[in-house]
Amino acid sequence: SGWDEALEMLAARLAHIRATEPRRLAFFTGRDQMQALTGLWAQQYGTPNWAAHGGFCSVNVAAAGLYSIGYSFWEFGAPDWDRAKYFVMWGVAEDHASNPIKIGLEKLKRGGAKFVSVNPVRTGYSSIADEWVPIRPGTDALLLAAMVHVMFAEDLVRLPEHLRTDVAGLDALRGAVGRFAPGEVAAAPGVEADDIVRLPRAFAAAPSAAMYGRMGVNTVACGTTSAWLVDAMNVISGNLDRPGGAMFTLPAVGGATVRGAPRVGKGFRTGRGHSRGRGFP
Repeated sequence: SGWDEALEMLAARLAHIRATEPRRLAFFTGRDQMQALTGLWAQQYGTPNWAAHGGFCSVNVAAAGLYSIGYSFWEFGAPDWDRAKYFVMWGVAEDHASNPIKIGLEKLKRGGAKFVSVNPVRTGYSSIADEWVPIRPGTDALLLAAMVHVMFAEDLVRLPEHLRTDVAGLDALRGAVGRFAPGEVAAAPGVEADDIVRLPRAFAAAPSAAMYGRMGVNTVACGTTSAWLVDAMNVISGNLDRPGGAMFTLPAVGGATVRGAPRVGKGFRTGRGHSRGRGFP
């Protein structure tokens, strides 16, 4: 026995599955630099059931961006590290985009911005935050919904001219968060109701602000909703795509941000395939 025998056995099994029902094959490639190749291989084999680390890391952040602002902000946007005066970092792991975030946080600190970290533990980035908001893991969506609730309840929603003509659904958003008053949800995340009120007030009052959420937000229960609400906070505070806020990047040519109709983009759709077990798109 050896590698030759193992490879022959694997090839025979894969050939049989492909000839009978290729969708029975599922595989995960982990975090590597070959995702384009493995994806192409899966398509040629005939199975949609393959995933790389992104499916467990960032796909729902991208989906939330597409549903909220028509755009995957995670891939093509960033906080304006040079001009933000109030920055909320939500659930970001210490090793996530490590060097760019370290450089960005240094710029914020040198520029006199207030840095707020929402995280269950005060390590890494949170250890240098001006304010640490400890949260019970998995309750991010509740806390974010309560903060958006405050934005509407206290008339803090502000849409500057560059957003006013493109933003729709504010009434639906207001209704969706209507029952998440700070006093009603405070016990779940373990954050005092007064703090839940104070944080969005400060975010809205800052001359420029950006909210940035990643792994700790989107890899727990209701992660897509949490990521969507982070985008919503940037929008309704008027900080989306403005100096000092959450800004889009624009490549010189060819990037995803320059494709499609201006201010509309290419659009997207879901439901091209469904899971075999429960029929999810």
